[in-house]
Amino acid sequence: MKPTLSRMLRHGVIAVVRMETQQQAARAIEAMLQGGISIIEITWTTPNAAAMLQEISQIPEVIPGAGTILTAEDARVAAAAGAAFVASPMLDLEVINQTERHGLVSMAGAFTPTEILAAWRAGADLVKLFPMLPDPVKHIATLRGPFPDIRFAPSGGITEKTARPLLQAGAAMLNVGSWLTHEPNGSASPPATITERARKLIEAVRAD
Repeated sequence: MKPTLSRMLRHGVIAVVRMETQQQAARAIEAMLQGGISIIEITWTTPNAAAMLQEISQIPEVIPGAGTILTAEDARVAAAAGAAFVASPMLDLEVINQTERHGLVSMAGAFTPTEILAAWRAGADLVKLFPMLPDPVKHIATLRGPFPDIRFAPSGGITEKTARPLLQAGAAMLNVGSWLTHEPNGSASPPATITERARKLIEAVRAD
């Protein structure tokens, strides 16, 4: 197993940063770190994503990643910017191959059983379940039946209340985004709120 993947699995949580401005993203990242989350995914839709990725890759405790990667070229640029992992919302074999070529952790998006198996066979280290069904815990538990060896990383609607049940149902790790960084009305959450949510999330994940 790749050393980075081992570290990611031990931590259990990926904070997905999708903000409208670089300034908002920078504030959110700082708040996440203060709350104990050290795996940070910068989505490629965030302004100046590559520059931000390069910046956080210099922080020793951070495992930096690139998200919403849609093409092999995006994966190449992300690798050059310091990404340790590359995440996509869909299954693209060229993205997986490019990620593997650079020795990075690959997380491919999948929804159907056919996509899930194809992603795993193509070499994805993690399969990002996206979008999630209304009952995500049952969804994970059901998929673990035919796919006991696949590392699932669900994405969408995860909070401190659903985190532990998802891991107990068989998720390998969790992608947490809007609940962490935004208010119900869509506005960016204050840094103090992000930090508090991050702390609660980490406490839930590490609860005995």
